[in-house]
Amino acid sequence: MDIYTSSTLLNANTASIISDAREDYISGDDILTQVGKINVSVLPILTHELTTFYNDVSTSGLVRVRKGINIEGELQTVPYSGAIQHRELIGLDSYHHPQYIAATGDSMTGNLGVNRSWINSSGADNLGISFKTNSVTSESFVIGDNTSLVFDNDDSKLESGFGVARAWIAFDATETPIVVKSSYNVNTIHRESAGKFIITFKENIKGDYAAITSSNGLSGNSAADVGVVSAACSFRKENTCGFVVQNRSGQYVDSTTNDLVIFSTN
Repeated sequence: MDIYTSSTLLNANTASIISDAREDYISGDDILTQVGKINVSVLPILTHELTTFYNDVSTSGLVRVRKGINIEGELQTVPYSGAIQHRELIGLDSYHHPQYIAATGDSMTGNLGVNRSWINSSGADNLGISFKTNSVTSESFVIGDNTSLVFDNDDSKLESGFGVARAWIAFDATETPIVVKSSYNVNTIHRESAGKFIITFKENIKGDYAAITSSNGLSGNSAADVGVVSAACSFRKENTCGFVVQNRSGQYVDSTTNDLVIFSTN
């Protein structure tokens, strides 16, 4: 027995049967067969023409459901009125998205990925702060155009990183090995000979950079107890620089207090 999924096709088939009946005799079996086709085609037609069904419902304005609605095997028996809150959805709770910032001000419980997205007061591009992925293990914290770091404590403002030293080291050369008191972006310091040192950077410093040097033979706690010596940066490369110390006689000497600070715009 034929089964139809379209009312148009079923109507066409019925019209064909009626046309044949006008020209020839049609038996009771033929009629019953046609009725059977209609019976078995009702559900398939409704299933495939739900869009039309929905449109008809929206215009009539009323659907009465007694036991629920079966949607692809799932029975829904509870209606929802108005907007559905996110945390009311089945299988979710208030912390299902831990990276979300709650409107209540609650702390996040998960990581928040905002690669190359800008965070600011207006939602504009290139303002405020952003995070940029450099590699799997490295990223940059980016401060946008016309954006300053302002400290509420004293209203001081920082608009550029040029005023921050790219490297520094403070060391005592009279000890063996050399005693490094403080350092930043310095990988190693090597004594070539008395008063001559090679300093290697952890991260290269490109271009011309300013090197500020200081050295003295401090021997006591008063301002008078200073052995006067002179220090200089003897050569400057991206990955290394030289540091030399001489006394008044021009001899290279090891001094107790040595300082090197480097600034660069690159």
